[in-house]
Amino acid sequence: MEDFGLLSGLNTAIEVPSFQFKRQMNESMSETIIALVASILMYIYIIWKIIKAKKEKLSIKPGIMALSLYVIIILIMYLISLISPILIARYLLVLTGAYIFFLSFFMATEKNKIISFIICAIIVILGTISNVKNISINYDDSNLKQIDYLKENMESDDIIIYKNILNGGVIAAFFPEQKQYFYNSEYWNVEAAYKAYGPGMEIIYSYEDVLKDYHGRIWLIDTTNLELYNDFPKEGIETIEGPIKFETKYQNYTYNILLLEKE
Repeated sequence: MEDFGLLSGLNTAIEVPSFQFKRQMNESMSETIIALVASILMYIYIIWKIIKAKKEKLSIKPGIMALSLYVIIILIMYLISLISPILIARYLLVLTGAYIFFLSFFMATEKNKIISFIICAIIVILGTISNVKNISINYDDSNLKQIDYLKENMESDDIIIYKNILNGGVIAAFFPEQKQYFYNSEYWNVEAAYKAYGPGMEIIYSYEDVLKDYHGRIWLIDTTNLELYNDFPKEGIETIEGPIKFETKYQNYTYNILLLEKE
């Protein structure tokens, strides 16, 4: 969730409750609806089990505690997001253990084998679909074409500049020995977190931080709108090649790669 606009809020309202079933099932409306319906039915089932257990005076404290932890953390994330948006469905991955625990706990009290079979079948089917899609996306041939291109053309003294950490982070992972810079034009407070991309990557706030005393080849890793290149200083800098566009199946990242040279 990037903001709390109407569309973003609607997407979040769908993704958060269905995340544990949806995962990579996000390429069509039908998949989204199936995952949402499955998750809602699962929550209805858990509520029904809680009500039934209370009527039968069964001890369900462990299940309630795990469920409460799951819900409370999501509510806290929502409240914080009113100030700074952090309620993003994929961040719920770390809560999967709690989700599995309370679901398993209440299923363990189920005496009807047909209901247990149906729940397990739903989990296996949706999980298989999600994992097959995940493997297909993560290991698609398109994901490494931009890396192969850079490896074939990169020289040891070249530097790399990017301002989008999504595709830039991939470059940092594949070229840890190459000097590179993340242009933090929005002045995000990311210094501590982005140390994970070091030691090759440094954070800069001005092009002059790099270009003032540099002479040589520069690789710009840009995105769809070429915002980095359009804002980049042109005086004394020659465009050698590009932009060459690469689109990956992984996260649908776009790489517009340009090779420049500063006199």
